[in-house]
This record gives sequence, structure tokens and C-alpha cells, in this order.
Amino acid sequence: MTGVQTCALPISWLASGRAEVEPRLVDWLDKTVVNIARETVARVEIEPRKGAPYVAVRDSGEGAFRILGRKDAKLNPDTGDRLSGVLSYVDFDDVKPAGDVSWPKDKMTTARVTTFDGVAITLRLAHIGDADWATVSASAVADAAKPKAARKRAEAIAARTKGWAYRLSDGVAARLTRPVEQLIEDAPGS
Repeated sequence: MTGVQTCALPISWLASGRAEVEPRLVDWLDKTVVNIARETVARVEIEPRKGAPYVAVRDSGEGAFRILGRKDAKLNPDTGDRLSGVLSYVDFDDVKPAGDVSWPKDKMTTARVTTFDGVAITLRLAHIGDADWATVSASAVADAAKPKAARKRAEAIAARTKGWAYRLSDGVAARLTRPVEQLIEDAPGS
């Protein structure tokens, strides 16, 4: 007979205090508010909280941007990347109902990006406290080449973002509030 010895030892756990785990809901969310591919951006309109509004357009996904109303303006070499990537991977750090944010009336920036397929995405931004907050809306433009597809894409973005305010990640607000002088060579502030 082979013997197996067992020993019954008391098991005790030493615990003191209480483990507090408070995961933030935002950590579980897809943090991308909107992600518009660079090659699809046709038009960028910026109404900054400071400085003059401007509109930049291009004719194709590989084409160069030009600032409307400034024929002689030579754009900085990285302007195309800056403009085409303005809504590329717009992430947030926090989110709350838009009605819970006290929006300043006179310090808003509006950034509107229109894609070649006819979707217009508008962000309204404000610097509140120590953070940049934005709302997002989307619509199909009237002259979209494929109005049904554009409307479907715009409705999907709008359904996901309607009624929410997003605290933007570092650097995102800077992309969306850049003054035109930073896009033009030899302009003050470029």
C-alpha cells in the first residue's frame, strides 16, 4: 500500500484595508471621435477664435491645397499634411453630455471639413478651464456625387456623436484651431 500523507494546515489570509478599483468608463470606450482619411479631404474651413477665417481647397486627394482669396500665398511645405490630416484620428480624453458643458459664446472655433464624397463634418471647439472641448456634427452636402452614400456616412457619424461633448486629446485642438498664418510661408507667425 502506498501511503499518501495529507496534512491539514490552517490557511489564513492577511488582509488589511480595502481594495478600491474605480475604472473610468472612458477607458473602455473607442476614443476615436472621427477619423477622416487624408486622401478624402477636399475642403477645410476654419473660423478660429482669434484671427481671420479661411478656406483651403484642393481638386484631388493627391492635389495641393490652396487658400481661397489668397492667390499669391505660397503655402509651407507641410501645409498639405496639416490640412489633409486635420480630422485624422481625432481622439478624446473624456466625454460628457454636451448640455453639461458651459460653452463660451465668444471664444468658439468652428472647423468644417468636407470630403470628396460629399460628407461635411463640423467641430465646434472651446477652451474651457484647462481643456479643449468640442461637439461634432455631420451632414451630406447638397451636390454630393453619390448623395445616398454620403447621407448614410454622415448619419452614422451624427448618430454616434449627437448630444456629446468631447475633451480632445493633446494636440488635436491645435490642429483644428491653427491660424492661416501658420500655413503660409513668410507670413508672421508661420
